[in-house]
Amino acid sequence: PAGKSGLAYGSVPGHVTKQADADQAYCQSPFAGIPTFCELPKSEWPEGWAEKYTRPVVPLLRNLYGHPNSGPNYERWAKKQLESEGWEEIENWAGVFWHKDHRCMLVVYVDDFILSGPESKIKAAEESVERVIKLGGWSNVDRYLGCYHHQKNGTAAHNKGCKVTEFELRDYMKSCVED
Repeated sequence: PAGKSGLAYGSVPGHVTKQADADQAYCQSPFAGIPTFCELPKSEWPEGWAEKYTRPVVPLLRNLYGHPNSGPNYERWAKKQLESEGWEEIENWAGVFWHKDHRCMLVVYVDDFILSGPESKIKAAEESVERVIKLGGWSNVDRYLGCYHHQKNGTAAHNKGCKVTEFELRDYMKSCVED
């Protein structure tokens, strides 16, 4: 529902919707919790370790995909980063943020970001997110959480001036029934 709300806000006349993926989202955030150690593969050993160690372990400093603390750690970190740029999480709606100066809505689902707001303010909103979270770049909305989103201008009397978003799940549905 949050992603679709972001798309709806981007359909308001004069608004746009952008999407981005975080680069290695979990790894951007510091690890917190019970001290955890990882065994390094030999290809990652610094010079001289082969003579000293047989199975060296190192402390986990960044969140790692698959660790049970990584998701909650990343979410807390991302929220704090966004708040430092003026984004406020909407009460009782985790992962959905509002920026009052940009008048933009941001939906964050792990490493997938949807940003909607006035076309005149969207660039500043993009830059505020990129200052605190490394992203792979913003683009027009296309595929989000496995669903293609096709936006076009409304032509019928009831939606003229608005954007219409069509949701296409053809590829996803095929994957559900094919071997």
